[in-house]
Amino acid sequence: MGSMVKNTIDLNNFVVRDIFAVNDINHKQVGKVGTRKNRPFFSLAMKMEGKTIYKDEKGESFLADKDTVILISKGSSYRWTCKELGECIMVEIVADYPGPAFSFMAFKLNEKNSLEAHKLFNSINRRWKERKEGYMYRCKSDIYKIFATATANQEKIYTPKSMAKVLQPAIDYMTLNLADATISNQDLATLCNVSVVYFRKLFDRLYGVSPIKYLRMLRIEKAKELLVSDYLSISDIASMTGFNTIFTFSRAFKNEVGLSPKNYLDKMGRG
Repeated sequence: MGSMVKNTIDLNNFVVRDIFAVNDINHKQVGKVGTRKNRPFFSLAMKMEGKTIYKDEKGESFLADKDTVILISKGSSYRWTCKELGECIMVEIVADYPGPAFSFMAFKLNEKNSLEAHKLFNSINRRWKERKEGYMYRCKSDIYKIFATATANQEKIYTPKSMAKVLQPAIDYMTLNLADATISNQDLATLCNVSVVYFRKLFDRLYGVSPIKYLRMLRIEKAKELLVSDYLSISDIASMTGFNTIFTFSRAFKNEVGLSPKNYLDKMGRG
């Protein structure tokens, strides 16, 4: 069996924007096999009974059972095999996550936390079916409760702490200096006391994106927060997040979010 946790992941950075679907799945045949290519949403899943094996494109296997919460990344491709019959609840999530790239995260729970996670998954499933007033907010709340339960005393088999420690000065600098439009790979590598080539290689291995791409994601996330303010203009926000012109800011924002800053303002009720 492959590692239970492939990368360091901070679920505090996982922001649930919407829930596309909640599916209550019962396979009828042991040994049934299926494939998924480039899944469009994140999925939070747990077996109420039974077992399913997932295998990602790198050949790593992940066991889903009644004591394991599975988080599947948007864009991942994989194969699954039903090993034991049983109900599985899968929550399809639209989310923002600017952290390290991953295909699967598997959180092995103790008995107490497993029972709590089952209650929360069943709660989401029930709320989704009933569609009573406020159901979406309550479902989102339950998702965050599942994250809290899943990360409490979890059994992490693999965490590349040494890589994260090397890169932490760069992460800290980027986070605290988003307005600095001159940040370069050389600057960040110097902070980490490594060569530029090694810095970029290490960063891509841990986070799945280049340092500059990661910085741009941080800037856009900060811009989204600032856009809901009553007092800042788009020009102000562009400057505060390290963009030299409104044009470059608007283009980067639309590439990441799918909306221009103006259209995002309209969506948030500030247009």
